[in-house]
Amino acid sequence: MDRWFALTSWIRHRRMALGRYGLHSPYVYALFNEVALARDQPQGVADIETDRKKYRCDPTPVLTSDPGAGSSRPSSRTIASVARHALKPPAQAAFLFRLARFHGACRALELGTCLGTTSRYLARGLKPEGQLHTIEGVPEFYHVAAQSFNREASGRIVPHAGHFDEVLPELLRREGHFDFVFLDGNHRYEATMRYVNKIIPYCTPDAMIVLDDIYWSREMARAWNEMRADPRFPLTLDFYHVGILVLSARQQKEDFRLKWPLSLR
Repeated sequence: MDRWFALTSWIRHRRMALGRYGLHSPYVYALFNEVALARDQPQGVADIETDRKKYRCDPTPVLTSDPGAGSSRPSSRTIASVARHALKPPAQAAFLFRLARFHGACRALELGTCLGTTSRYLARGLKPEGQLHTIEGVPEFYHVAAQSFNREASGRIVPHAGHFDEVLPELLRREGHFDFVFLDGNHRYEATMRYVNKIIPYCTPDAMIVLDDIYWSREMARAWNEMRADPRFPLTLDFYHVGILVLSARQQKEDFRLKWPLSLR
């Protein structure tokens, strides 16, 4: 992570971003109130957070190359260190839960399962008949996450192990028609652009694509800025921590920078 770039981007974003009283779009105003400012959490969230606490004490070593970490060099870590430093905080995971619920999502796709805590929050925001497909490239992470998914409703979360480039094409052909996509598995410009372009043909007409850590590096900011200008996304929402792309033929081109509530940090 480029910490200096992230900090200067944060300062610039806070100066330019709008709060709810600066929003003229009824849809964006409703989203801001019901997703960003709301505090509600998924039902039964305590079991997810119990697992998080368990992971933070797990000394199991992870010796692997993380295909989404921005480096191809193997690094020695533990499940505990990943749980402490890489998992989304509960408030941010709950943001995704509320966002999926607000969107009325039913068929979701996630790139980057990690230990599965965010996946479980996201899945609980889907419609009752909904299903989340999630891909993880690190075997140790996949096995931990897959075990936790057994505590969710049967078939609610379908985990896939393997590199995105190997798993994604067949998954898209077989499942397709996703209305909610969350990308949190690779922070490189070329990979981010490639995955988004692969996924779009398999999205529903009003699908929502969420990119995590859009100011993680200059590469990610470049990818976000190019997609923000892409006419295929009539509506884009820049929350600094996440960027939201909305496909909708009924929407005139609008781009919003929105304040990330400090309560979600």
